[in-house]
Amino acid sequence: MINDRIKALLDRVDELIENGENNRRIQLWKEAPTYSRDKFRHPSRNQNAINNKIPIVADPGPTMFAKIYGFSVKDYYTKPMVYLEHYLQNAIDLFHMGEDTFLTRTIPIYFGTSFDASFFGIDTIYHDDDYPWMGHRTPMKKKDMLDSLEIPVFEKDGLGALGVYFYNELSEILKDSGFTVAPPELLRGPFALAFHVRGFENFAIDCMTDPGFVHKLIRYLTDAHKDWYVQRKKVLGSPIGKGLLYNDEVDCNVIGPNLYKEYALPYEQELSEFHGGISYWHSCGNINLMLPYIKQIANIDLLNVSAWTNYETAASSCPNIPLEFCLKPTSDVYTASEDHIFHKINEVRNICKRNDVQSFYINTGSLQQYNSDINNDFDIIKAWIKRAQETVK
Repeated sequence: MINDRIKALLDRVDELIENGENNRRIQLWKEAPTYSRDKFRHPSRNQNAINNKIPIVADPGPTMFAKIYGFSVKDYYTKPMVYLEHYLQNAIDLFHMGEDTFLTRTIPIYFGTSFDASFFGIDTIYHDDDYPWMGHRTPMKKKDMLDSLEIPVFEKDGLGALGVYFYNELSEILKDSGFTVAPPELLRGPFALAFHVRGFENFAIDCMTDPGFVHKLIRYLTDAHKDWYVQRKKVLGSPIGKGLLYNDEVDCNVIGPNLYKEYALPYEQELSEFHGGISYWHSCGNINLMLPYIKQIANIDLLNVSAWTNYETAASSCPNIPLEFCLKPTSDVYTASEDHIFHKINEVRNICKRNDVQSFYINTGSLQQYNSDINNDFDIIKAWIKRAQETVK
């Protein structure tokens, strides 16, 4: 049953979707599915982008909006009605801030970075004012524990029951509204997930001393990933679409390129084949030395280039893969002068021009509260958007 508050928000989103401004924004992006991630990730349509509009994306998260509207972040991730209300309100607010993301009638659902790991025994720690954290307990303290592990059950293990509850509850609420719900997704790549299942230090040592065990563990996690999607299709009726690979642990400050080539690449290639492509490959870290291997994964729709990766290296290595260039929120957004914003945007533009990058956009990076007054933060973000939009005209 849709309450008056949700009905009003849905009506407002409907109005904005039919707005000419939303249609303008849609033209900047290639068609792509809406995945269960409360962030905007789409490949841009700006083929040979120098002669076309470069899309500008700002990324204030729900923890920031929680400070404005006073909702509990824990409730946001655990109560469907709270999630729906504030997902819609946040999307409306972001639309009015003037960047280039667009609105749709598909509601993604997302449970935080612990979702994948929860299926293997890792706890989720909730907070009223922060994102969910992974618990510190290591499920696989001893290697021989791997032999007794079973494939997780989609609707029972970890946060699976919560995922099914959210999906069914929101689908019922939105029935006959014209809005649909995207099913939950796995995000983390199997190599990255292994760090949490085995424990960071243990797994790092394993990679150097016991390659047979590492391959056995990642084979198990890869098979579990594929089986999870088969189960999801049976339980929710959701088709298996392109996959997502979030790999913050794939970082040159953590592992070398040979470890990525040996332990991650073959399984990520396998998942790309299973899913019919990878919708988004992501690492918040430095992937300079991994890029020659990452680009060997077939059918990557969008590759994240973090502020810790050299933009020139990414552009020259992967000019034919759509790129998302993320900035440093502190120096490039919150404390940036208008001149700095102008030069930073043009730095990315010129790098892409030199390397004939076919498709790219510029993202603030994930924004958290910076100043003591959250309203001041939003004023700065709006000013950044305005200056960035002026620069790319």
